[in-house]
Amino acid sequence: MNACDAPFPMKAIPEPCFPEHTVSCGDYPSIQAAVDACAALGGGTVLIPEGAWQSGPIHLHSRIRLHLADNACVTFDPEPERYLPPVLTRWEGIECYN
Repeated sequence: MNACDAPFPMKAIPEPCFPEHTVSCGDYPSIQAAVDACAALGGGTVLIPEGAWQSGPIHLHSRIRLHLADNACVTFDPEPERYLPPVLTRWEGIECYN
């Protein structure tokens, strides 16, 4: 359903606009380092190339798009302590700490 199909008047939701920069994780020691480098450029796309990638928490910044190439697989550290403190978020419309 788009804004024109809504049963009440509403403004169209604008699509996000990301800067044209692309930073490849293959050029950095970690996915987070690539995200931070892209943020320092003012935003853009962080590309995770094909292959197996292992990561801890990934903290995205504003104006960052994370893109996994075909056949890219990210596995995360299974230690829950690495993901603390929990942050307030929404899951299926319900506010919770996650």
